[in-house]
Amino acid sequence: MKKIFGLFKTHLDIGFTDMAKNVTENYMNHFLPNAMKIARQMRGEKERFIWTTGSLAWTAIYHTHRMHE
Repeated sequence: MKKIFGLFKTHLDIGFTDMAKNVTENYMNHFLPNAMKIARQMRGEKERFIWTTGSLAWTAIYHTHRMHE
């Protein structure tokens, strides 16, 4: 064995694990800032951190809308 790839998957299901407000705030205040911090730390390294989420666009739109209410 020459390489081992570790993969992690997140799934955003608003309202399934907690109230929608709590889930989205956790996403915006913890998950995204931590992912961006790790990505910045690993920028330019041979090993990189890449995190994608299909829910990012919805989350950004939701919070942008809330800020302007």
